[in-house]
Amino acid sequence: MTKKKATPLFLLVFWLFFSWLPFYGEGLAFSSIQWDLADVQRGQLYVHELVVQNASQQTADLSFVSSCSCLSLSRYEMRLEPGEKGLVELAYHSSDEAPGPFEKFVVIESNLSGYERLFYPVSGNVVTVDILVWILLAGGGLGIALVLVIILKARSLRKPRS
Repeated sequence: MTKKKATPLFLLVFWLFFSWLPFYGEGLAFSSIQWDLADVQRGQLYVHELVVQNASQQTADLSFVSSCSCLSLSRYEMRLEPGEKGLVELAYHSSDEAPGPFEKFVVIESNLSGYERLFYPVSGNVVTVDILVWILLAGGGLGIALVLVIILKARSLRKPRS
């Protein structure tokens, strides 16, 4: 019987598997890597749920800080035992935002090695009612544009969700 030599591919797979083994399950896991709102209407409130899971073997102490007053958080601190999940609601208030693209962040700090400071991006594009009306008018839909203005103005007069 002849002995087969280990192929380079097998050695590479073996090395990759065992080199990552000590890091498996360590750190923090998130339900999403970012919150992209795409086009948002000025004056509206948008809410997003971020689930954080402690995938490490130690207790995680987390703190959350918003980069802008337009982005509020339901929690600012959280303690998660190993394997435990926690929920943080993010609320983006577009009332005082200028039209155009934006990028905000939630800074997440923890006591876990390698996860001391993380940035959760929140991005989108604020669109005003006036821009939407001009788009419709350019297409010749004057009646539709007027109805749209009335509907959007009525919506903006309602009290926003808190």
